Amino acid sequence: MLPSVTAIVSVYNEAKIIERVVLDLIKISFLNEIIIINDGSSDGTEEVLNQYNDKIKIVKNNTNRGKGYGVAQALKLAKGELVILLDGDIVNYTEKDLRLLIKPVVRRECDFTLKPTDDIIFKNLSGIRCYWRMDLLNCLTRLEQSSRYGLEIVLNRCLKNKRRKFIKLNDYHHFQKFEKFNLPVAMWEYSKEAASLLKQAIKN
Repeated sequence: MLPSVTAIVSVYNEAKIIERVVLDLIKISFLNEIIIINDGSSDGTEEVLNQYNDKIKIVKNNTNRGKGYGVAQALKLAKGELVILLDGDIVNYTEKDLRLLIKPVVRRECDFTLKPTDDIIFKNLSGIRCYWRMDLLNCLTRLEQSSRYGLEIVLNRCLKNKRRKFIKLNDYHHFQKFEKFNLPVAMWEYSKEAASLLKQAIKN
């Protein structure tokens, strides 16, 4: 029997994409709970999410607190035995792919799974992961104190003694910053992400 599963997605100013994410997730039969963190968005993300408040749980941060802080708040509400962490700028989440993500964990082949990033050097910084919720609860304080983009570094460090497995997914599409913003804004967003990752790496 499949354990109960919660999907958690943190979003910041993703009004153009988040509806597609929600529509993808509500189609997936084995998800018992979908929690979306609106992390201080100011672009209409809130209005989009409120259209689906009968199908999802919404956690709202009045200011942009960062992915780690938002995920920590969602974990305090989550009821699923398994938790799938997903990115808010990825579309075409499918039942087939997410079953691939949870299957090795359910079968106890590993303690958690993650989809490797397209960059082989930083493949363990993927935002698509599956964990037992009880394992993640041990990381709450560290997550709340993480930098804006430090979630994955914190999880890798906090659960370094757990067995992991990389899972290749096929159906998703990840919107790059150059697809979402004009060139100057995209470059600025990349620089902020790099600075945040460096800050978290030094902190760890």
